[in-house]
Amino acid sequence: MNTRSSFLSLNIIVVLILSFFFNTANAQRRSNRALNYEGDAAAYSGGGGFGGEDAQWGVSLQGGFDSPKGDLGTLYKGAPLVGISVLRHYKGFTFGITFSRHSYKPAADSLYSEYVMGEESMYTQSIKLSNNRFTGLYASAVYNIGLSDNFKCYGGVNLGNMSSSYSIEVKSTDVNYTGTYTDQFAYIAPKLGLDVGISNGFSIGIEGKYNIFTKGSVNTRTGGEGFSSQRSVAAAATLTYSF
Repeated sequence: MNTRSSFLSLNIIVVLILSFFFNTANAQRRSNRALNYEGDAAAYSGGGGFGGEDAQWGVSLQGGFDSPKGDLGTLYKGAPLVGISVLRHYKGFTFGITFSRHSYKPAADSLYSEYVMGEESMYTQSIKLSNNRFTGLYASAVYNIGLSDNFKCYGGVNLGNMSSSYSIEVKSTDVNYTGTYTDQFAYIAPKLGLDVGISNGFSIGIEGKYNIFTKGSVNTRTGGEGFSSQRSVAAAATLTYSF
């Protein structure tokens, strides 16, 4: 499967989820907010959010840390991440659309190498990387399991697009140049989380996910870019308002 087919499939999935968002938006709205056993906080009702039995929508803010692995982790250090999501609660499920950002810093200031070219000649080269800025736009779907009135766990997946932009500066014995690059990845991330209702539709939680970024084609006969993948793990705190 090539990158174009991957992006087309992911975009179709995102469109279907968005259609679900707005086709169900005409459902009956809440008449009054549910109370928990303490009488002051909206309780978990078996649906996706903590905004009472009729809660349908939510907005979530995320802040955490993303740690690159494999080849990506060799070149870059972990970085803070931020994100914002619009959520749609439906029965035991929560669907979402998320915009996220994080920026990896280079693991080293520069990579230096030198080669002896005969008895009186030496070739030197240094490579300097800029920050690698990742921007994500993706859909998500999770299934919620209520553990008590104000406490739930969930599991699901993110699916969408992730882009990264960075520059490389090369200085060597015979040539110097700087290149700026943008990579487009198909993105998938299984995830698990916990969420605790606090008051009036608000909840706080923690979420962990395993990110997989892929690009290129597994079909070498096309003559295009070869298939490659990068990975990272991330953990984030969440603040959600359901209504």
